[in-house]
Amino acid sequence: MASACALETSGTDDFQVVRRKKGKRQQKQLGSSQETSLNVIDDSHVDLESLKRRVNKCRDELLVTEFYSNLLKTLERAVDSAKDSTHNDTTTEITSVAAVNSSTHKAETKPNIDRKSTNEHTPETSHGKSSLPKDARMLVYGLGNFASCVIARYQLALVLALRQHWQVATSKCEMYDPKFSELETGMLQDLGCSVLQQNEEGKRRMQGVTIVLMPHCGKALFNNLLWANWSPRQLQQMVVMGNSFSNMVDSIPERLWKKHINYVSLISPHCTEEAVNNTFTHTDIFNDLSVHWFPASRLLQLPAHTWSHAPQPVYDATDLEIIVNSSS
Repeated sequence: MASACALETSGTDDFQVVRRKKGKRQQKQLGSSQETSLNVIDDSHVDLESLKRRVNKCRDELLVTEFYSNLLKTLERAVDSAKDSTHNDTTTEITSVAAVNSSTHKAETKPNIDRKSTNEHTPETSHGKSSLPKDARMLVYGLGNFASCVIARYQLALVLALRQHWQVATSKCEMYDPKFSELETGMLQDLGCSVLQQNEEGKRRMQGVTIVLMPHCGKALFNNLLWANWSPRQLQQMVVMGNSFSNMVDSIPERLWKKHINYVSLISPHCTEEAVNNTFTHTDIFNDLSVHWFPASRLLQLPAHTWSHAPQPVYDATDLEIIVNSSS
């Protein structure tokens, strides 16, 4: 979801024209609509079968692109790393090393952000298609209204392509956006996805290897996701495709890291980040994205207090980029 889709009624109730907003590109809120430069005229009252055909058309277009092929290779390297974490018991090793670190790190220290470390790539797999464990999951946040927004539709098409590629079970492909309409929720369920009913603000604890897709969501959502999974074992199981962690760190003054992106800033130098090469025909759909994964060898570098002291994030409501749960 690049920036929000600006939907402007064109004088009738039959269609809406999608136009780019002027001014500075804005971060996407979880659940807000999206903008596109495709200048698409879209029927806002599309029926279910018509919407399915449109999404399938987007998926078919995506599947034959170099962009999808290259992205899949990156995701498979990341998935292989996450799978290794479930096969190798690294928790004991990490705990023991952390215990040693704690004896020499009595005082809190600032995270040492090494910008170069985020560009390191893991070796490419040689065995072809990577398979997911049977209990593997997909989690998708913030798609937006794909019935009326072409950017969201292509991003949903990517989700469906990846779900099919890895044969993720219906109950284990979970999605949430507070703006999903009844039509959109019904279609996702028909397509074999599980729609979460509660706004968890990204604070979902992973259960097994999980591919998390969060294109262009707010910084707080990524920060919340990391906090909810703030342990070596949990992080190793995750692959996160979304806004670049290193860019988030670079875009905010260091004095504000703890306030806005505490967990992003702490983990950024200790994860592997690979930028998505955006060669897709429509450049506003998958722009400015990275794939992140969390190898045990990187997490070993963190001292024990990093994991033991993990307060829940609290944000200034006037500068929040996500839609919060009003009942919380």
